[in-house]
Amino acid sequence: MALSRERLRAAYKDACRMEIEALKPGNVHLFADGHGMSAAQFMTSAEVSSVPLTDPRLPVGRRMLEAV
Repeated sequence: MALSRERLRAAYKDACRMEIEALKPGNVHLFADGHGMSAAQFMTSAEVSSVPLTDPRLPVGRRMLEAV
C-alpha cells in the first residue's frame, strides 16, 4: 500500500522535528543555534521543502532541486 502524499509530508516533517529536538553538541537543536541557522529556520525549511519532495508528478532529481 502506497503512502498518501499527506502522510509522507507529515512523516518527513516529523523526522525533521525529531532531528531538531535531539541534543547534538555542535549542531542545530532547540537549545542552540549553529552553522548560521536557528531551530526555527530549520523547521521552516522542513515545511517548505516537504512540498516538492513529496510531489508525485516530479522525478526524484527535480524534487531535490525544487526543495533547495
